[in-house]
Formats: sequence, C-alpha cells, structure tokens
Amino acid sequence: MAGADSFLVPKPLQEEGDLSTQWTRFKEEFGYYLIAAEKLDKDDKIKIALLLMSIGPKGTDIFKSFKFGQGKSKEVYQDVLEKFDQTCNKTSNKILKRHQLLSMKQGSLSVDEYITELHKIARECSLGEMYEEFMVQALLLGITDDRLRRKLFEESEGITLEAAVKKCKTSETSNADLQSIKTEESVYSFRDHSSKDRKMKTEDGESGRSCCGHCGGSHPPCQCPAYGKQCAKCKKYNHYKAICRSKRKQHVHALTNNQPQESDSDSTESLLCIQDGHTELKSILEQHQSVFKSTECLPGKYSIEVDPSVKPTQCQNYKVAISMRNDLKDKLQSLTEADIAGKVDYSTPWISHALTRRKPNGKLRLCIDPANLNKAIKRNHFPMLTLEVILSELDGAKVYSLSDAKDGFLQIKLDKQSSDLTTFWTPFGKYMWLRMPFGLSSSPEEFQ
Repeated sequence: MAGADSFLVPKPLQEEGDLSTQWTRFKEEFGYYLIAAEKLDKDDKIKIALLLMSIGPKGTDIFKSFKFGQGKSKEVYQDVLEKFDQTCNKTSNKILKRHQLLSMKQGSLSVDEYITELHKIARECSLGEMYEEFMVQALLLGITDDRLRRKLFEESEGITLEAAVKKCKTSETSNADLQSIKTEESVYSFRDHSSKDRKMKTEDGESGRSCCGHCGGSHPPCQCPAYGKQCAKCKKYNHYKAICRSKRKQHVHALTNNQPQESDSDSTESLLCIQDGHTELKSILEQHQSVFKSTECLPGKYSIEVDPSVKPTQCQNYKVAISMRNDLKDKLQSLTEADIAGKVDYSTPWISHALTRRKPNGKLRLCIDPANLNKAIKRNHFPMLTLEVILSELDGAKVYSLSDAKDGFLQIKLDKQSSDLTTFWTPFGKYMWLRMPFGLSSSPEEFQ
C-alpha cells in the first residue's frame, strides 16, 4: 500500500493571481490526492488537517476568518469546502467567465488542445448541471470549420458533448487527409507539366530537343532555320514573324493648318488630333471667351427646402493655417466680386464649417462642410444617368465631343432664404453662398 508521502500534494494558493481559479484547481487536485493516498474515508478532522497543510499560508488565513452559522462546523470537512467555495468565488465574475468561455475561438489549435482550453475556462464558471450544455455551445461557436458548424447546429437539439467532440475529431482527421492528397496531386501535376514543357519529342522518337525561341520549332543545337532570316513584322533578323515580341506601331494623323501629316505612335488604333493651331477652333475660342473664362448663371433660382423638425446648428469656427490666410482672403474677395459669395453681418440659424485645401496647381479650394444641414435638406431624388445608359446611346457614333462645365454648381443662383442656410465661418467673419455650393446633398440632383 502506498503511503501518503509518496504522492505530490496540490500546489498551494498564491498571493497573486485569480483566487477563484486557484481554489478550483486546488480543490480538484486535493480530491485526487485523497483518493490516491487512501485518505478519502478518514475522519473529517484528518482531511481538514491535510487540507490546511497543503493549501498554504494564504489558504490558512482564509480558513481562520471563517464564521460558521447554525448547523455548520469548522470540524466538518464538507462544511469547510463549502465555506471555501463561498469565499473564494466571491471575487470571481461568473458572467465574465461565461462570456470568455463562449468567446473562445479555436484558431490554430487542434481539436484536443481546444477542448482542453474550454474545460479549463468552464471549470471556473460554476456551471453545475449546465456544464455540458455550455461546453457544447462554446464548441459550436468556436470551431474553425464552417461546414461542420452548420451540421452541428442542425443536430444541436439532442447532441451530447462527447458526440460533438467525436465529430470534430473525425472532421479534423478527414481534412488533414484531404490536404495531404491535394498536396501530392499538385506535386505530381507540376512534375508532369514541367517535364513536357522542357522536352519535346520528335517523330523519330528522339528527345532532349528544346523548343526554340527564334523559330518556334524543335531542332538540334546551332541549327535554327530562322538564323539570318528577316522578320516580316519588325524587319529585324534571326527570328520569324509568328514569335516576334515587338509591338506593332500604328499611324496617328495630326490635323493642322497644312496637309495631314503622319507620325509614329504605340497606340493600338488610329487617332485624329486637332492641334491648337487649327484656324476654325481658334476662332471659336476667341469668339466665346466669356463662356470659357467666367462663371455664368443658368436661368432661375434654387430654393433649398429644409425639414422644420430638424433643429438648426451653428458650428464653431475652424482654425485656418497661417500659410493659407492670405490666399483665403484673396479667394473670398474674388468670390465676392464675382457675386458668388457675400459677407454676412447679421444672425443666421445655420452656420457651417469652411474647408480649405490646396489644389495640385497650388490654388486654394474653398467649400463648406454642411453635414448637419444635409440632414435637414429635403432632396429632390432625380434619377442620375449611369455610364451604362450613356454608352448604350452612343452605339454607332463615330465622332465624340466632351464638354466640361466650369464650376458647374456655381452656375445656379440661390434665393435669399437659401443663401442664409449656407452661411459659413472664416477667420475674417461670416460669409454666405449666393450660388449653389459644393457639398450640399441636393447639389448633384439639382444641377442635373
């Protein structure tokens, strides 16, 4: 018969770490110790003494603080265990532990490793009779195999933990076998194709002749029939047209004041270019200079409709970089002179942020950030044309023209009430837009 000293006693409670976790593990290992040392049937006083000798100074201090109620005694082993359970589990958040259990993912762990980690967390959750139910739920939520999860969910009504684990292990083994089979097939396939590409057999059965990059055929070394021959495509020597790698150059016809001239280009199609020197084009530009230089207005005015139930918002003034202040001041001055924006010296219900950004050409871009105003604007949901619709209407056309409206939104005037809604902050005071600004949610639809 083995003596008690021949078995390792459980690890005592430590000063640091989760007390609930330490006690749960100690209690489980101490139960194994009593069975192995044949002390389970001993008197309660002996078992309590063994417990206190093994649990360490921290556990002994906890035992000394126990106050037993009526019908309970510090000399009854089961009462002592219950008191330890109540005290040590007070500091444990069961809801958090159960959340950790259900949130545990398999990741790169094997099924056995994953189940082991789930058991470690589940023992700290005080699940009681719900232990197996929570373990099955955690397993279904955390496994990486989506197909297996779908099958287990279909059978989740009456499935046991043992059956679920068995299915997971079977699936893991099958996936590993399939992966090894695919790997072998890809290796053999690579070898077959590479050997066919490297070697070409001739009619007489000889092998070892490589595919030539000059003639496209197979021949002994230094006996290429394309040697010294001129390519009919690029006019260079020592290769055939069928395997020529040079790009074919197309002709581009440039239309000028004189006769059409031909020039080489790598384009895949012929282009008809109209250069700036064309007399007719130049006269058109000179005749309609105002169209290309100034921002004219379209007929009518746009009235912005807002939802009265939305509370007006007056945003704070954004800071503008010192390096942009002078340019911003000039920009505001030019907008005011062009009757696009105007100074505001009275109170308005809506005030938006002003956004300033540098364009690639160095000029300043000024717009507003009407995020709050856009929530109140009643949009006219006009159907916008898509690229597919436009391309379908161009079927069969041979000549195309492209026009770009200069500051398109700024060609639409706002009425007085709408201009008040577009008030925005600047370092030089408040300004409003007299034309429809960029940034409004309804601007694209109204311009269209």
